[in-house]
Amino acid sequence: MAATSCSAPSGRSPVRWRRHSACPRPGWGPSAGGWRPSYNIAPTHTVPVVRAVGEGAAAGGAVGEGDPTDPAAAPGVGESPVAAVGPARWGYPAPWASGGKVLFNARGETVFDKRSFAGSEPCLVVMNGWYEWFRPGGGSGGASQPYLTTEPGEGYREGDGEGDDAAPLLVVAGLCRTVAREGAGTPGAAGTDAAPAGRDGSGDGSGSGAAPATELRMTVVTTASAEPVGWLHDRMPRLLTPAEARDWLAGTPGDERLRDLAATPPHRPGLRSRPVSTAVGNVGNNDPGLLRPVTDGDTPR
Repeated sequence: MAATSCSAPSGRSPVRWRRHSACPRPGWGPSAGGWRPSYNIAPTHTVPVVRAVGEGAAAGGAVGEGDPTDPAAAPGVGESPVAAVGPARWGYPAPWASGGKVLFNARGETVFDKRSFAGSEPCLVVMNGWYEWFRPGGGSGGASQPYLTTEPGEGYREGDGEGDDAAPLLVVAGLCRTVAREGAGTPGAAGTDAAPAGRDGSGDGSGSGAAPATELRMTVVTTASAEPVGWLHDRMPRLLTPAEARDWLAGTPGDERLRDLAATPPHRPGLRSRPVSTAVGNVGNNDPGLLRPVTDGDTPR
């Protein structure tokens, strides 16, 4: 998930919901149509996040048993709190900058002490992998090569069609916060979108043509990189196990458990990184071909 400038992780990721439906029960995801698959998500895009909502959520109530990103484990409506999937725009508005600059990641070691992230609540960001750019030798010379990091798992095979190229889901620690939306209440304002909430767009689905007054923003928590991907970048998303994901959703920002989770690199020996096409550097490219590995004999698109 490297930014195009390769300055920090968490700037690109593919996520495909076609295989992992997010809404078989009330309280999970959009009511119809599902999420559109995306293979090149970038900051400012609208993405699905999992939040604990309902009575007890803000107070750190437990979020059920099992994997909170597994729709089959989701509490039903009326149970409290509920792990719910909904849309959030990637990146907090940078308070010191203009021109739409955003804080698309947050250092886990210091995030709960930074004013930029005050007022946040925990959320989970779900993806199939992330892109990172790597320059051999680490210097300014030579060409950079993008890599896609996934966690294939037992029995997973690459490139056998759409069903098999959707790598198992990764669950990442995130924070979210409701902010005032630019152009709120102005019909046709820049940044408005008629797409329903929860799809690839930031509209509220009302069809009114006016932007809502507020919107949910999210940022990805990162830690020091860990093997086997330490060679690729010195930072990585804070991947969570199902038990850690429950603790993260049930926590209160700044408590000791969340501080410990945010600052501790994950132990994920199954991660694998493969070179992919440089076409991922253009956010206008968004197709399954971006996931295919390239070799020294390939000509990247």
